[in-house]
Amino acid sequence: MPSPRSKKAALVFFAVAAVVGGIVFLVRWVDRPVEKHPEFGTIYTALVSEAYLERQPQTIWQKAKALVRKCFQPVEDPAPSKSGLQVGPALLGWSLHHNSPGPRDGWIYLREMMTGENPTLWEIALSAKRRLVDVSSTDLNTEFYGMNDPRGAIVFETNWNGSALVVPEGQVLFARLATNRSVVYVIRLAKQGGPPGWGSMKIEYVAVTNQPPR
Repeated sequence: MPSPRSKKAALVFFAVAAVVGGIVFLVRWVDRPVEKHPEFGTIYTALVSEAYLERQPQTIWQKAKALVRKCFQPVEDPAPSKSGLQVGPALLGWSLHHNSPGPRDGWIYLREMMTGENPTLWEIALSAKRRLVDVSSTDLNTEFYGMNDPRGAIVFETNWNGSALVVPEGQVLFARLATNRSVVYVIRLAKQGGPPGWGSMKIEYVAVTNQPPR
């Protein structure tokens, strides 16, 4: 017959297992991926996190989520990068502009972020669509803007600084490498996080190949 001590240990074990299982379920539910775009196929995700977020989560929920991610990292949810969002073969630079309370937005960088030379890397355009799945191939027939494009200040006004553009959470944008305009990445800034002053960004994107040069 089990002793009271063994019964207590069993209850504690099952209680801990239930809590961990619940957290895993919630993490996977919150970050559940949309697997396919109706026209463009596989939807990928990428994360960038400014260093403070990885060093010191601010709430119990963030701490629990970070622990669960470390132990049960979903395949479709890659580990955050500190240097940029991995989009295709290159990094798309992002940093916080404003976080809650108030508007949530960040800088998208057109230049190469990893070297001191900072050459032009990306050309981008904004979409009026709010959902990735609503974008079609006809939407890609648009004007793209690269670093130091003189039209940028006219089109984007104060959100443009020549090498970067302020883009809000939830925005859908198009990005292509300046050296390969035949592939366009349709990107949604899906989830911005972090306390005021520090930020993280999760994106969803698809790759559209064989685009005519413009």
